[in-house]
Formats: sequence, structure tokens, C-alpha cells
Amino acid sequence: HGCFPEEKILGTWFRVDVSYDTDTAKVEQSDNIADTVSYVDVVDVIRQEMEQSSHVIEHLARRIVTRMQITFPDISNIKVKIAKQHPPVGSEIASVSVEISA
Repeated sequence: HGCFPEEKILGTWFRVDVSYDTDTAKVEQSDNIADTVSYVDVVDVIRQEMEQSSHVIEHLARRIVTRMQITFPDISNIKVKIAKQHPPVGSEIASVSVEISA
């Protein structure tokens, strides 16, 4: 992901943080993963979206939020934060990030 040619050649490291609300009453009693939104499935959705190139992380974050809304209708208050680690901006910056909510 990125606009600069070197980002597309060398690649970049990203950190993705996701939070959401969901009703956990059933799984709290059953202890059965089928009764909740599995974070394994959430990570799979994120991985699939991260594999598709975007020029800007805002677009990527919105795609992840939208895909999560479609894939997991029982969740709400989704927040996706994407941080680009050591962006090529001509200065030593640890990361830049954007957070999208829905």
C-alpha cells in the first residue's frame, strides 16, 4: 500500500488494530466458539483486504470496516486503525495512522 514507487517495490510494514461490539451473552454460557464472532474469522477478513493494494490507508481502513459489516452482521461500533510503520517521509517517524469508525 502506498503512493510512492519505492513503497510498491520495497513494501511497508503495517499494524492493524480492530475493535467492535457484539452480544456475548450466549457464548458466555455455552463456551462454544460457534456462538460468537471468532477473531480467527475477523483476522481472515483483515488479511484478505490487506492483500489488495491501496494507495492510501484511509481507503484500506474503509474497505475493512465495510467488509466486516457485511461479513459479521451481529457486530456494531467497528473501529479500524491502520498504522504505517516507518513511512517514507524523509524523517524518522515511527508510524502514521488513521482510524475509521462505523
